[in-house]
Amino acid sequence: MEIKMVRMVILFLTIMCAISSCSDNMAGMGIGGNDGGNSAPDILTGQAFLENQEEYSGVQVELVDLALSLVTDSKGNFVLPDNMTEGQWTINASYPFFKSTSETFSVTGGLPEDKLEPLNLTQLVRFTVTCDKENYTQGETVNILLIAQNLTAEKVILASLTSPQIAFAVLKDGIIVYGDLLPGSDSTHSQVVLEPSESKVFEASWMINDATLTSGKYEIYGVVTTSQTHPNYFNPDSELKSKFNSTIYKKLTPSSIEIM
Repeated sequence: MEIKMVRMVILFLTIMCAISSCSDNMAGMGIGGNDGGNSAPDILTGQAFLENQEEYSGVQVELVDLALSLVTDSKGNFVLPDNMTEGQWTINASYPFFKSTSETFSVTGGLPEDKLEPLNLTQLVRFTVTCDKENYTQGETVNILLIAQNLTAEKVILASLTSPQIAFAVLKDGIIVYGDLLPGSDSTHSQVVLEPSESKVFEASWMINDATLTSGKYEIYGVVTTSQTHPNYFNPDSELKSKFNSTIYKKLTPSSIEIM
């Protein structure tokens, strides 16, 4: 118990120093990497990658023994605390709709003995959004199909503590104008089960009845929300979680429509 407390004190002091000097574009979300250049020793820098993606921000990398989470930048970089106590450490990387992965490494003299291996997260589910047509006018209804495809040879269960699980959002110029990728407010537990390689189709609709929406291109995103894939991920009750939640839009391919 005393050894673990010492670890926590050392890491707390290290983290406070790191946070005060971090200039990453996700500053405030954790001790992530830095897109603009990282001054930390190379041995402390790790990477986490998401299969089929080119943008890797928001991956949580947890130091298991301390339940302390680091967060990756857009390039997948994260930085371990320095002056870590000697011994074996395990990190676990996770992100919604991807399979978590872990790595164990040894620390000597406050630093990892070897450069960390990249953490590669396999994609479990792909979401595709389609609409019934491309052009709409005020007063029309957009009929939306959300396809959830299991990309693996194993059963995938998307479970949520609330319902409904189907969520979609409409963005214009990167700004949400309708909806959000949040779970329903009903406290009924729900789940979507996808057998190996199975696809399921869900329907939604959006009536365009907001006169403030100007003509132009709009993008529609959709997911099957889950509270077990990533706890609290879809409940941004703070600036930290709100920034973290926003990273999922960068991992999805929207359907584009135009309001005339």
